[in-house]
Amino acid sequence: MQPRTSLTLFALLLLATAATGQAKLEWGEDFREPGNSVLTEILHVDDDHFYTLRVQARRDISNESKVYLEKYRRERMSLSRSEEIDMSYKKKVRRFEEILVTKGGKMHLLTSFQNRARETSYLFRQELRARSLAPGRSLDMVLDVPGANGETAGPFAVRISPDSSKVVLMGDVGNETTPDGALRFATVDADFQPLQSWSEKPISETAGFQVEEFQVDNAGNVYLLGLTNLGKKRRRRQGPADYFYSLRVHPADGSAARSFKFRVPNVFLSDLTFRPARDGKLVVAGFYSETATFNVRGSAYFRLDPTTMEIEAQQISEFDLEFRAAFLSERQARRASRDAERAEAIELPNLSLDHLVLRSDGGALLIAERFFVQRIDYNNNFGGWDPVWGWNTWNRRYYNDVDYNFVYEDIFVINIRPDGTVEWANNIAKRQESIDDGGYFSSYVHAVTGTGIHFIFNDDPVNFSGTDNLRTYTPNRGGVIALATVDRDGNITAQPLGETREAGVVTRPKVCKQSGRNTLLLYGERGRKFRFGRVRF
Repeated sequence: MQPRTSLTLFALLLLATAATGQAKLEWGEDFREPGNSVLTEILHVDDDHFYTLRVQARRDISNESKVYLEKYRRERMSLSRSEEIDMSYKKKVRRFEEILVTKGGKMHLLTSFQNRARETSYLFRQELRARSLAPGRSLDMVLDVPGANGETAGPFAVRISPDSSKVVLMGDVGNETTPDGALRFATVDADFQPLQSWSEKPISETAGFQVEEFQVDNAGNVYLLGLTNLGKKRRRRQGPADYFYSLRVHPADGSAARSFKFRVPNVFLSDLTFRPARDGKLVVAGFYSETATFNVRGSAYFRLDPTTMEIEAQQISEFDLEFRAAFLSERQARRASRDAERAEAIELPNLSLDHLVLRSDGGALLIAERFFVQRIDYNNNFGGWDPVWGWNTWNRRYYNDVDYNFVYEDIFVINIRPDGTVEWANNIAKRQESIDDGGYFSSYVHAVTGTGIHFIFNDDPVNFSGTDNLRTYTPNRGGVIALATVDRDGNITAQPLGETREAGVVTRPKVCKQSGRNTLLLYGERGRKFRFGRVRF
């Protein structure tokens, strides 16, 4: 399945170029995507090429999607090859899971298959040939998990070490009453040779351990960060916390696992995540609340030695009131100004932690976005009178109609010192809305360079005209590709990088990817037209 290319006067490259300060945007040639397909991910970028994943829904009764691996020339951003991945297995169809690239540039295709007769799901691995993109003949089973009464087990999940030399695989049995545990793990090297495997057992019949994040370091040690619920299925929104975060370490040498509980008196830890640092320590960071409503009052930071499980630094830092009150309505702000107790209780709502970026000195950067979904119910069951057509109902919404409005607002950046205190915190103002599309053109992509952190997102051009009122971006209006840069001191500069009209496509930030130390690969589409772009910082 080859996307059809539409050559321009320049034939191969650079249909539009925009320069803003030190940032430069270049667009490649445009393509016409195959029908009923969508590009879902930029998988990998090497010295000469980048690779993408495309999914196409089938039109027969099988309901199975076709999966294509595409290869593009990096410098020219032009298509080199597109191959459908063969998903057949014993006259049946496997399920696509992931494509991984390990140390040395080796690409691995991961697929799964459920054997209903044996009530077991299998995770398979095949090496992909870099030139032809075809999978090798060898189909290796790398993990299996028992199913429950013939139901689909899963999902499988994968993490890769920072240097791409180790991989950890996780399979969810989906049944906590299974005697040997609810989770299966296996670690492999860059060639997918097995290193170790184990089952993760629930803590007890009433207190379960729910993994929220897991990682493997360059040495092969595996870390699981999760919630332990004390006899409840979900966290309370009021009263004492009935959960706590805990970390489990499974050493690469196969020795006994170690555990650590994160508990801070009188606060509710939320959205914790972690990363292994270069010095072998673990940095765990996120947010906390004092009301247990999953709002955010400040940052939480821990640095610990995974060998001894001793805390080297721990800090809870409250954001200042002005920062926390950024999203109050005028009415709420007036009420808070008259009530000191109400003002003190203000917390940031709907903040979602996206990224943890480690500093070289042991500190960390937290990147978060304010995101929420509004449900819109329609109860107007009346049509309208038209002088030509009479009584009509084509524009009415029935009482049981429902829309979902996906809202993506400000980006928050919090810079944390090695001792856990906040050096600075700032936010990039934006508001994006769309109906029933999951925020297809919303959110942002970021790139970390020597000059700061750069954020690219779609915005309304009015917001760059000097207005004080933030205008909402919606995909059905013309927009601009906005670039906001946060420097090392937390200062923000924002400017338009290019217009949607000039590019001929709308950027999809969730698909874009940093492709080098000072470059970022963009992807945009409109209708069936799509193209790639490159931003040089």
